[in-house]
Amino acid sequence: MSKTVKHWGYGVLAALLLGTLTLSGCGSNNDGDGSASAEPGNPSGSSEATAEHSPYELKWLKAQDISLPYDPSKDAVKQAIEAKLNIKIIPEMVDVQQYKTKLNLKMASSDIPDVTKIDFADDFQKYAQQGAFVDLTDLINEKDTPNIMKEVPPDVFEQAKVNGRIYGIPYQGGPGAGYRWDLVMRKDYMEQAGASVPKTLDEYYNLLKRVKEQHPDVIPLGGYTSQIGQVKFANNSFDNVFGAFGVTPGFFTEKDGKFSNYDIDPRMRDALLFLQKMYKEGLIDKEFSTIKEEQLRAKIFSGKVFSWMGWWSTASDYDTQIETNELIKNGKLAKDGSPESG
Repeated sequence: MSKTVKHWGYGVLAALLLGTLTLSGCGSNNDGDGSASAEPGNPSGSSEATAEHSPYELKWLKAQDISLPYDPSKDAVKQAIEAKLNIKIIPEMVDVQQYKTKLNLKMASSDIPDVTKIDFADDFQKYAQQGAFVDLTDLINEKDTPNIMKEVPPDVFEQAKVNGRIYGIPYQGGPGAGYRWDLVMRKDYMEQAGASVPKTLDEYYNLLKRVKEQHPDVIPLGGYTSQIGQVKFANNSFDNVFGAFGVTPGFFTEKDGKFSNYDIDPRMRDALLFLQKMYKEGLIDKEFSTIKEEQLRAKIFSGKVFSWMGWWSTASDYDTQIETNELIKNGKLAKDGSPESG
């Protein structure tokens, strides 16, 4: 059921304004009047001493899954970058569903972040043409940034250019790409159904029906709805089904030099009809269109969901939370997660 083609989205890690070109130099922690603050061991507070030792503060606007809080103190990559470049990264966390709105507000104000990520080509094009981004064209090359050139194909950079210039570093993915979203299934429920891991959509569909028969109170396939601005979408909740039909919602295609969109592909209609059938048969959560991700997670952790599309790196979190809740339900752990005495 997995997709056979990876798509390069137009999501871009955009380097904004003053931070990008000075990352390798000594930054400043100056206040509004330009005077430098004194550091311990430097009572004079001289600008020369401060510039030599004080790391540059880099503001980073970061989308956050509020059900999995981000702890900067445990981010090894962030700490390594800070040590290597003598900078201090200051993350501003924003609920992932409010990220686009927050970004638009930031860009319209004087409080513009130094680094951010943009998932939508229209936003990236708009802000680049407004002069909001640093021109990176002369900085991205085989000599100075070999790792970037190795990870991002030249044709992808070409597609991401604005008026022939580079204003951001493309990354693989973007809304609807789904390549890092995996179908997660409860092994215990699957074994109780006497089934092995399904390899086709029909096998998966029949497994969902057996799980529903054996566990009427369990949702065979869970999902949720995200909102970016005024647009609501089912995120990657049903990518496994769309992928089985060879389509990805919202993505464009090219064949024989002609552009089209998966949304008008005849296979999309077949996929939607199949999902409609699953929904009518009670195989899909009836509330998927009204709940957010944290509400889906609550259902998953409480054991009420058999399968769902999960981010590739969170499998251990699912296992831990579900196992803990099962032990609490069985009386082997107290409600606070501690072992029951006696």
